[in-house]
Amino acid sequence: MHHRTGQVFPRWPAATVAAALLLACHLGDQRDARACPQTGEFGNYGCAVVEGAVVGARGQPLGGVAVAPGSSADGGQFDTPFHYTDASGRFQLRLTRYVPAPSDSASVWIHASVLPTPPEVVSTVHDSALVRLLIAPVGHLPDTAHVSIVLQVP
Repeated sequence: MHHRTGQVFPRWPAATVAAALLLACHLGDQRDARACPQTGEFGNYGCAVVEGAVVGARGQPLGGVAVAPGSSADGGQFDTPFHYTDASGRFQLRLTRYVPAPSDSASVWIHASVLPTPPEVVSTVHDSALVRLLIAPVGHLPDTAHVSIVLQVP
């Protein structure tokens, strides 16, 4: 006669538990796409977002205007993404800090320029605004600074 000394559990509950744990670990590791990413071989020290609008002298939205950050007023080193405003004059720049700084904030010039088109190669119309940014650490959601720039375009 053969006696059982213990209860044998079917294998599917153990496999189900293992799959659930694996899925939970995977879902817990997902990051918000808006968070400041770690970049490149040397990394970075956080990021910030600047969004705003460029309008003309009468308040009309200006589409196709080149917008880019200038140098940081306090010496912080940022990348220099370059974008054009959309048809409603809106833009968004994500700035990444590549050099450590003593502060979690920075002042950055945001430049807007109407580039000349041939054959009317005349001077470029441009202006700038100084924006104070709060730099979010890598892995955190960046703060968004808002700016409006008025260009003397009729």
